[in-house]
Amino acid sequence: MLLFAVIFDFSYRDPNPESFNFDIYFFLIAYIPLIAHLKRVAKNEEPKLLDPELKKLALSTFLLSILLSLSLIYFLSDIIIYYTN
Repeated sequence: MLLFAVIFDFSYRDPNPESFNFDIYFFLIAYIPLIAHLKRVAKNEEPKLLDPELKKLALSTFLLSILLSLSLIYFLSDIIIYYTN
């Protein structure tokens, strides 16, 4: 899912480097807790310690979905404003 979100976002960006907006890529902030979660799960050897990780994963995924939707709304509003003027 992480890879597909980045591919989708980069496929619809403006190729002009002067028009780069970081606001479109704001959802990448949510990748920080998700990558940290992946590292903790990979290092874990006791299944009992995975229970608290599920709540963290759910909250991180929710944060990613909110930030991605806000980024797409901002991106689509830029397109609509650009093409209507």
